[in-house]
Amino acid sequence: LTTWGGIGVGNEINLNIYSESLDKDKMGKMTVTGAPENCPGIGSGMNTSSTVLIAGGNITAKGGEFGAGIGSSLGSDSDCYVTITNGIVDATGGDHGAGIGSGGNNGYASVRIYGGTVTAIGGGCGAGIGGGGSSTDYSPGGHCAVYIFSGNVTAIGGSNGAGIGSGYEGSCTVFIYGGNITANCGSNSADIGSGCNGSCNGEITGGNIKGG
Repeated sequence: LTTWGGIGVGNEINLNIYSESLDKDKMGKMTVTGAPENCPGIGSGMNTSSTVLIAGGNITAKGGEFGAGIGSSLGSDSDCYVTITNGIVDATGGDHGAGIGSGGNNGYASVRIYGGTVTAIGGGCGAGIGGGGSSTDYSPGGHCAVYIFSGNVTAIGGSNGAGIGSGYEGSCTVFIYGGNITANCGSNSADIGSGCNGSCNGEITGGNIKGG
């Protein structure tokens, strides 16, 4: 399945993505591109709260400007709860959006990863996994809560964004309990923790972690 224009999940709607096979050579493939400005590749649009579950499949998604690859849009009225349990997931944020997590300018998301192979790349000022960034003096960056229990996870922050954590002038909580994790930050940021001028707290109690 290849879509153009993103997959916007309606308010208080659950989107569940499964695959009949977990074999990487047999599982179904979904490619999501062309998301408009202010919208994620897959997830909640503006003024929308939704839930996205990925339990299998080879998923590629890219957000529009201010939107996460998978997650929320910009603004305090957009929030998305993302859970990944299996599959191959490759997500890239639009400018100011996280790869997986929140959009920019006060967007919100919660991300839980229990398994699978996950690669997330933040747009400019966005975290790889976590919060989007701010583009204005009048609004903070995005907010995100990240929980990683297992899986093979690679997270690359955009400019001024953490690999896993907050985007530019955003906030995030990060809890890592397991998994094979590689995190690389953008400029003036932490591999796991705060993006530039942002904040982050939480704890790491397990996992095989590599930084940049």
